[in-house]
Amino acid sequence: MIVEDNSFNRLNPGRHQHGLAVPPRKSEDGGKDAVVHFEKISIKPYNPQLGKPLAINATIKVDQEIPEGSFSSLRIQKLGRIFGIPLPVPCIAGYGSCKSDLCEIFKQGATCQFLENIGATCECPLKAGKYESNEGKTIDLPTASGLGGVIARGGYRIQWKWLSPNGTELSCFKGEITLK
Repeated sequence: MIVEDNSFNRLNPGRHQHGLAVPPRKSEDGGKDAVVHFEKISIKPYNPQLGKPLAINATIKVDQEIPEGSFSSLRIQKLGRIFGIPLPVPCIAGYGSCKSDLCEIFKQGATCQFLENIGATCECPLKAGKYESNEGKTIDLPTASGLGGVIARGGYRIQWKWLSPNGTELSCFKGEITLK
């Protein structure tokens, strides 16, 4: 993975050299069966804020078509202040650490916005090809107020796997991000 302007260095912790991220180990990129490669990602602002736009520039290479029936396994941990132990974020109403139909995720709000920004469609099958955006188009982050906003803000560890209908790992993206 190539990281521009250090904006996503925290998304691959411990993999920096001179301000650039070093490509992740294969186990973090779907292993030998990987067909989706996150080659470059940058975000602005560096510390995203709930309810504010987020610009994501990316280059994603898809070696073969992602078929219908593929699914997503998203694991999110809130980086806790209590004893420094990451706390799993449960899947509630489709948000959090969820297993979901990948094609349905492609159709949803911010994910669809992101796919359109990089030149992809919001449906399956996702065609093989190289998708990229360097235009700084934005997606809208959800809002959270009151106690929900206080709880939502902070650091997160993310692992997002894309799996084929038979469970073969197609891609794995790991990282950390802080929401303000």
